[in-house]
Amino acid sequence: MKIFKILFFIFLFLYSESYSIEIKSLVKVDEKTITNIDLLKEIKFYEVINKKKINQQDQRLILDQLIDQKIKYLETEKLKININEKILKEKVKLNLNRYDDNIKNSKEINDYVYNKFAIMMKWNSLITSIYAGKLEINTNEIKEKIKSNKLKKKDEENLIQLEKQKKINILSKTHFNIIKSKYYIKYIK
Repeated sequence: MKIFKILFFIFLFLYSESYSIEIKSLVKVDEKTITNIDLLKEIKFYEVINKKKINQQDQRLILDQLIDQKIKYLETEKLKININEKILKEKVKLNLNRYDDNIKNSKEINDYVYNKFAIMMKWNSLITSIYAGKLEINTNEIKEKIKSNKLKKKDEENLIQLEKQKKINILSKTHFNIIKSKYYIKYIK
């Protein structure tokens, strides 16, 4: 009986070892790492949401997105950027409502989307606070667009918001590139 127990535990150990994944650091952003597990989770999420397999080329793009996300996270944490928790939860719920119940009801996916949106909202809050004075829109251009495209007056506010969003996106990319250059990024083989 004792031999049986020993054999059972050896078998159990060998079996569990054969299905374990070694955790490897892929990239270091300053002193924070992005691991193969982080990448696998991200790939799995994309595959579930998009209902298609991710190829090798897309995996590199996803890793680059993880790096960018890590930098945005580190920067917003360093600056102690806060967001409205209620609005965050509403945005997550609204986003997940586009998918079927299996996705909507998955705690892992909910947590994942919540974290993604939190980083995105904090980053947008940071950009808006830094560049609030540069978000002015030329209302004469908006009025010209309304006249030339024969739009209704009520579309003016939508066009103003669209133009502001375009400016925010440009400022965000510019600011991000400046910030990214200050971070030490090392790819680990």
